[in-house]
Amino acid sequence: SFELRFANSYVLWDHAGRIWQETTRLSPSATVSNAVPNKIVMRDGPIDLTVEPNRVVVQLFDRARLKDIPAVAAAFTQMVASTLELTEYTRIGLRMIYWKVFPTKEAAAEAAMGLGLLTVPEGRHFGVSGKPLNPEVAFRKEEGSKGFSIRIKAEGLEFKLELPYVWHTVAKSVAEVREVLSVDIDSYVEGTILPSTIAFEDWIGQTLHVIRRDADTFLGG
Repeated sequence: SFELRFANSYVLWDHAGRIWQETTRLSPSATVSNAVPNKIVMRDGPIDLTVEPNRVVVQLFDRARLKDIPAVAAAFTQMVASTLELTEYTRIGLRMIYWKVFPTKEAAAEAAMGLGLLTVPEGRHFGVSGKPLNPEVAFRKEEGSKGFSIRIKAEGLEFKLELPYVWHTVAKSVAEVREVLSVDIDSYVEGTILPSTIAFEDWIGQTLHVIRRDADTFLGG
């Protein structure tokens, strides 16, 4: 997901209709998913376009469309920034979440431990023996205005959807837990960022390249 933050801009309430209109111009198939005073969400297939008084977020839920994100996010964000007449930003970030499914929680935990980022003493401790489950490691690094955070975790993701009984002849409810190893990386710039100093599409494309390149350092190549 791509996120742009800025000081609260309450003129969003006055310009919501124009943002909807301009969004459908940029993405003709986009529809309004949520519309309340403090949050507008437009959806275009697997892409969610969100505007709040202090941020813009573009989220992608289909990796096959990843190549489109720099241009889509840049056009939407630039349109919102222009509509709200933003004179500066406070944070710009790109967050990528990767995950791999494993057959058991033990297998997911073993994969996480195999990365060598976390050491757990072997043997019996606190009256308990056995292998680690749901290991997690997270940290942040910053240099000047730039930074990144990374979180690696073996966890169970719950997928649950309860459907009304009258639907039982056409669809089934879902209740499933998938054991995964997830890698959550957020690369960002914080501080006073002037619009004239950043080109959204170039920044997103370059940051996406850097995340892909450097993620292997933490994942054992």
